[in-house]
Amino acid sequence: MAFIVKIDHQKCNGNGECSNVCPVEIYEKPHGGKCWVAKAKISKPMKEKNMQGGVCQECIGCMACVAACPKQATTVEEEKK
Repeated sequence: MAFIVKIDHQKCNGNGECSNVCPVEIYEKPHGGKCWVAKAKISKPMKEKNMQGGVCQECIGCMACVAACPKQATTVEEEKK
């Protein structure tokens, strides 16, 4: 099962809470004032304006990153096939 992980860069404040709580370490350390899903972990990048992320095979869907984000910038949803 794969999950789609997205970070809304208009909302993200780059505090890194998502990367601090992720048990499978799919996030890079924040840089440029934003948090990032590691490009090496994304099998299908997304192409939405102001969003970063995509399909991540390593994400386990625990939603720890979603709960930790104070700006509600991170979303995780199961990939529909």
